Amino acid sequence: MLTLSGEPNFLTHMHAGFQNASNLFFVMELVTGGDLMHHVLEQGQLPEKATKFYIAETCCGLWALHDRGILYRDLNLDNVMLDSEGHVKLADFGLAKEGLGPGQTTQTFCGTPDYIAPEIITYLPYGHGIDWWSLGVMMYEMLTGEPPFDGDSEDELFNSILTKKTKCPRYMKKESAMIVNRFLTKNPHDRLTDRTEIQDHRYFLNVDWAAAQDRKLKPPFRPRENIVANFDPDYLKEKACITPSADGELAKIDQAAFKGFTFVPGTVEEHTFQAQ
Repeated sequence: MLTLSGEPNFLTHMHAGFQNASNLFFVMELVTGGDLMHHVLEQGQLPEKATKFYIAETCCGLWALHDRGILYRDLNLDNVMLDSEGHVKLADFGLAKEGLGPGQTTQTFCGTPDYIAPEIITYLPYGHGIDWWSLGVMMYEMLTGEPPFDGDSEDELFNSILTKKTKCPRYMKKESAMIVNRFLTKNPHDRLTDRTEIQDHRYFLNVDWAAAQDRKLKPPFRPRENIVANFDPDYLKEKACITPSADGELAKIDQAAFKGFTFVPGTVEEHTFQAQ
């Protein structure tokens, strides 16, 4: 469970948490504007101006995580939600890694295949740079409606990520292509990751970063008031189900790790459950 101080503007918040004898439950903030994947598929591709807005707010979300020593590890269009006003909300922190400060690395193989950075595929130690690689993939998809790397199998996809040179279409603006290529630099040491360098890049020339951080930039569009219209119909048909627990698995888990998990806003109620 992520422990964040303050109220980061671009992260989906957890309002409450509770547990029973076999499961942990998270009560999350309701984000009603749908995800960027749905909106990109609806429109085919996003205009440059809209893309810049979403990329700028996503940058603010990543900095909120990185400043707290958290590596996201699962940035993709499905996990970038829009609130009712059209502002970005990053969601799904199930693969996030805490305790990773500047220069520190980890080595777990994880992520959404299309967005995985080369250093993860090659089992090298990696740090915050992998999130910026994923941002580059996401930006390319937003502007073109297509992924920058592909393959008929996961092996082919990973080979494409490792070997294919990113080719931006001619209709993409020069500044957009420049920053996409900087994010999608295969060597993490040469990749665009520095906050000052990102903010000063020509692509963001007209972005007021203070206004962006305070959610004062005007969203390119306001999601529909009919909430269900903002989501993929197939997604809405999916039934909610509780993750089953394999026999004997709970007994292997130290229940003390969940002390203090159950809470409601404004209070902290400590409870420990015993595996059954």
